[in-house]
Amino acid sequence: MANAPLDSIEWHDLPLASLSISECGVALVVMPWIESTYTYARFVLKITDARSINLDVNGTLSLADFTNLEVSKFEYEICSNGRISGTVGILAGGAGYWEISVASATWSFEAV
Repeated sequence: MANAPLDSIEWHDLPLASLSISECGVALVVMPWIESTYTYARFVLKITDARSINLDVNGTLSLADFTNLEVSKFEYEICSNGRISGTVGILAGGAGYWEISVASATWSFEAV
């Protein structure tokens, strides 16, 4: 499947269904609201092979807070070589704020 354009959705107040961090990289499943169909779509942003990844996690969360994650911002730049650098801001159930920053990473963004 081809990459969807990152600017095809608004990266603010965006429900986050899943967040995975592993030795392979970071994967975020986001759920933008599709007004024309009155449904949520599902897209996965995969960030791998980054030159660096920085995690900044603030706040004390309960398990219930993990059911209410949302992307508050995604500031990024796609470099001339096609790799991505940027920062994703995540609100964690109103109990904390996280940032994941990556530099020069391979990426994909696809509907799931």
